[in-house]
This record gives sequence, C-alpha cells and structure tokens, in this order.
Amino acid sequence: MDGKRSHPFKERSNKYHHGERVAALAVRLRQLILPDENDSDDILTVAAWFHDIRNGANHHAALGAQCTRELLAAHCTAEELDQICDIIAVHDSRRPNDNAYLNIIKIHQDADHLDHFGVYDI
Repeated sequence: MDGKRSHPFKERSNKYHHGERVAALAVRLRQLILPDENDSDDILTVAAWFHDIRNGANHHAALGAQCTRELLAAHCTAEELDQICDIIAVHDSRRPNDNAYLNIIKIHQDADHLDHFGVYDI
C-alpha cells in the first residue's frame, strides 16, 4: 500500500493515507453515533487500513477481504478476521435505506464515503 496510488494523477501512497484517514473517521463516527460501543474500534481501524488492498482489480472488495484474511491469519482471532473481512467485502456495496448491514459496517462505509466524496450519500 505504501507505493500504491488509485489513479495515475494522484500521489504515490495515496491509498495508504486514504486507509489512515478512513480509520480515523470511522472511529470518530463510532464515538459520535455509538458512544458506548468502543469494543469495535480496533476492528474498524484494521478494516480501514486494508479495505482497498486490492483496489483496481475487478471485484476488489471480495479479493481484498480474501487477501486480508491470508495476511492477518497469524495475527487475529478467527472472530476478528471474520469481522474485519466482512467489513472489507461490502465496503463499497452501500445501498440507500438498506438496514441489512451491521452498524460497524455502515460506519466504515460512511467513513470511506466521507474521505472520497464529502458528505454526499451519507
């Protein structure tokens, strides 16, 4: 991620910095929306760091979840991996008025949108 960029005209490492910004935004949104549920902050942070790891590939969210699972297998519990990869797998699949996703997933999606576009569609 260090040297990766999303577009040729963007600076090198912009994907790394995007992940850092999304992580900070996700935790801040969680603090504002669900102030008593801080047990998911580490999950939100790691999912944000890795959510675009396969950006540029077809089906990048699903491939990113699979790649992240392999990379973090020795570092996370099975439950943590499931939560992280669930967020990554659907991070760009937000549908208006869809309540099927857990709050933690919607918070990550909103943080990603905020970093990309501002407050549109939030």
